[in-house]
Amino acid sequence: MQMLFGMVLAVIFTFVKGQDQTCLFGSSTNGVGNFSEQACDLSSKRYMCETRLAQNGLNMFAERKCKQAEACRNNEKSNAVQCISADAIAKQVRTCYFCCDSTNCNDIEEIP
Repeated sequence: MQMLFGMVLAVIFTFVKGQDQTCLFGSSTNGVGNFSEQACDLSSKRYMCETRLAQNGLNMFAERKCKQAEACRNNEKSNAVQCISADAIAKQVRTCYFCCDSTNCNDIEEIP
């Protein structure tokens, strides 16, 4: 009986843990698009949820997905030039990356 109870707990833990391991996935232009959930092994710390926001004048493109953590952090490093620099802001041509590591955390809509 104890073995069966242990197996049930393991299955429940795996199911609950799996629910917490998703990122939003998809793309939109000016708020029109389609997003779903994508399985992502966030607990391993090898993957993160990424949002890429690209502005070109009044147009805003958003892309969300699961990404390798190192690649996501490397993309974020480009924000200094491509996202928050005075030149990028003045020209209104910006590409910004945001990384996070919790369930569906990549829901940012606008460049802060």
